[in-house]
Amino acid sequence: METYAPPSPTGRLTPIQALRGASLLGAATVVCTAAALLGGGAVYVVLAVAGAAATALVFHYADAHPDDRAWEIAGDGGPLAEARERRPHRGLADPVAIHTDYAVLAEDGRIAIYAFDVLTASEDPQDGAMLVMGRPRHQATRVRQETVAPADRGARLLRAQEYAAQHEARAAADARGAMGVTRGAMGVRPRGAPK
Repeated sequence: METYAPPSPTGRLTPIQALRGASLLGAATVVCTAAALLGGGAVYVVLAVAGAAATALVFHYADAHPDDRAWEIAGDGGPLAEARERRPHRGLADPVAIHTDYAVLAEDGRIAIYAFDVLTASEDPQDGAMLVMGRPRHQATRVRQETVAPADRGARLLRAQEYAAQHEARAAADARGAMGVTRGAMGVRPRGAPK
């Protein structure tokens, strides 16, 4: 369920913003109507009529098309969440540092590579990204996409998986470097290193 919607890229109100605006205007209209009925005079009658008209305008100009949103909700258990959870290099992810995950999604003759960034509770996805619900929430951004012939699908999928694994390893190393943590400090030794 959406609780916040960023401003629409079309400049119109999003459905959530329209509902909030209409609720506030509706409440103000009810207060003005009650004051007019209790003998408040013509000023409250005018305010009540203006409030009703403004409420109608908010609903009229509301953006009812979710395709105009700057970001979309992928939802729990969607293909993006499943691709992230089932990526073959998941075991190589850094257990300490928060970093960008990379996963491959193959559908309808296309292979796409997505970058998954963790969002804080108050953060919204960037424009053009998908919100992947869960704990933690992620924003998924398409990094690459290509259409492939059925005969080339296996080789291209393998290359895409290698690309995703390399970029995730680099992102993990960058995150560790930003934290000042080396793999040796975390108790992970390189292969062949003395114990």
